[in-house]
Amino acid sequence: MQRIFYLIGLIGMINSMVLNEAFLITLLIYSCIYVTVTDIRHGLIQNKVIAGAGLLGFLANLIYYTVFAEVFLIAFVLNVAVMAAISIAFYALHIWAAGDSKLLMLAVFLIPARIYYEGNNVTATVIIMILIFSIAYIYIILESIYLGIKEKNFFQWSVLKTDMRQMVKQYIKCTCLVTSFGMVLRFLMPEFYDANLELVMLLNMILILWSFHFKFFDRGLPLLLLVLATAASYFFLQSTAVSINPKIYLVVIVVLLLRLFVEKYNYRKIPANQVKEGMVLAYSTVISFLPSTVKGLPRSTTEDIRARLSFVEAESIKRWENSKYGQPTIVIVRKMPFAVFISMGAVLYTVMRILIR
Repeated sequence: MQRIFYLIGLIGMINSMVLNEAFLITLLIYSCIYVTVTDIRHGLIQNKVIAGAGLLGFLANLIYYTVFAEVFLIAFVLNVAVMAAISIAFYALHIWAAGDSKLLMLAVFLIPARIYYEGNNVTATVIIMILIFSIAYIYIILESIYLGIKEKNFFQWSVLKTDMRQMVKQYIKCTCLVTSFGMVLRFLMPEFYDANLELVMLLNMILILWSFHFKFFDRGLPLLLLVLATAASYFFLQSTAVSINPKIYLVVIVVLLLRLFVEKYNYRKIPANQVKEGMVLAYSTVISFLPSTVKGLPRSTTEDIRARLSFVEAESIKRWENSKYGQPTIVIVRKMPFAVFISMGAVLYTVMRILIR
């Protein structure tokens, strides 16, 4: 009889654990759908949605990791910590906005650790980042081809030649940087390197993106010295260098193409009276404001999320349209819908992990 009661209790606990996981996954999917809709319609991620879902997720996780899945608690904490650091790094590099970072952290927070734990506590959810940028890459390639054909400059040799020249220089610089980073990391921590290849690739992606802000090696002599230093390091640590994952160099090409397409088709012309808070102005538009005496106009831009318009600035631009130096249209920086990519990547990853278990 005691065995029967024990079996009934065990079945009830398993069912309760599955229900807890189902609640977390449902909350994840609902939050991602809701945020995707608001980002497409209004270009923002509401903090109250992130906070509300985070609070419900905290209560569900508190029960889940103290009652049903205590063995997965360390894996959960480490994955959330790693992805939070990556999210903040991408915000610091001005790749996406603070709302996108919060969304990614929420998504990882809501994924039950039992479905991704395989003895690797650190890098399991890093696959989400690979999915996010794979989706973003496909989106940008397709949209860029469409815009290039529409603007009739996609197949212009002069444009392609300039792009290729810049691409070759960037590829040499980034290849040297990721090779040096890989050799040093594998020399110092060979076991960590071999066990966390996905994380290493993601760190290389961050290094490549950071290199665009570091212009020192873009010049001829510093670039040559970088190549020579990398070659010398390669021969000095030859046994280590040979073991570096060759897929990393594919990552270099993918990230460079992504950046190239973003920069080439990064602008959109809109009526000046349709400008909204949160938009980012192109440099050419800000220049046109300089002769104007309309108060509240922005006088500089970095063409990234640091230069998002405030409500006051947006209203000033609407007044500027009808002023002496006003124009009917302005040029803004096109917004990447990262909330959509993050939502798709997180949900796709969760479904894949459930199906392959």
